[in-house]
Amino acid sequence: MSASESRGDRQSRRRAQSAVVGVALLLAITAISLGALTATVGVLVEENAAAATGEAVSEGFADLVAPGPAGVRRATVPLGDGGLRTADRAVTVRNETGTVARVNGSALVWDAPDRRVVALGGAVVDDGAAGERMASAPTVAVDDRTALLGLATIVGEPRAVDGAPNTRVSLVGDTTVTRQRLPPGEYSLAVETSTPEAWERTLSARNATVTRTGDDGDGTATVIATFPPNRRLDLVVRRIRLEVRP
Repeated sequence: MSASESRGDRQSRRRAQSAVVGVALLLAITAISLGALTATVGVLVEENAAAATGEAVSEGFADLVAPGPAGVRRATVPLGDGGLRTADRAVTVRNETGTVARVNGSALVWDAPDRRVVALGGAVVDDGAAGERMASAPTVAVDDRTALLGLATIVGEPRAVDGAPNTRVSLVGDTTVTRQRLPPGEYSLAVETSTPEAWERTLSARNATVTRTGDDGDGTATVIATFPPNRRLDLVVRRIRLEVRP
């Protein structure tokens, strides 16, 4: 074999080896890229599933506490990685003389690692990565003569439920409705809540002067909405005796 042929053979072998290394490197890069893409898709799927669960919970809570006649109402909600519980909250109506109505009961809470949905006082607040959002507003309206408050509260002691994938529960609420018409005065609504910002924005938009007291160590504050004076008060309270069924 000639010297030139030997050099040609060596060059061919080096080119072949370089090609093999290049293909192996390309395959490694492709595998890494596919792995990263799979992980990204998995995260997006989980985030979308969690978002869909939170929206479904908000809608179910809103169906349960929405204004309407007395009677039994049902809503089915998924739990996902969240849990369902109740929390004691004070909702009161006051005038110049003091408290005129105390809506005793609880808030209904769905807690997930990065999201929370709270039904309280006839409203539903969705508290997620974007902050507190009033998903279903309370019934509050004020005109030149009348202030209308439609409140709802959870009564009884429904059991707490831990979430799990594909877990759904049925919320069965047996509702009674009471109505009061109170004489003209300066009325205010005080709501103890862990989501005060959503309540403040909503009540401010309802022609109320809004203030907030600090929390008492349990992570809740009280939002106080004072309505213009010389308004008659129409107060409607829905008391929902709740049962949680699998």
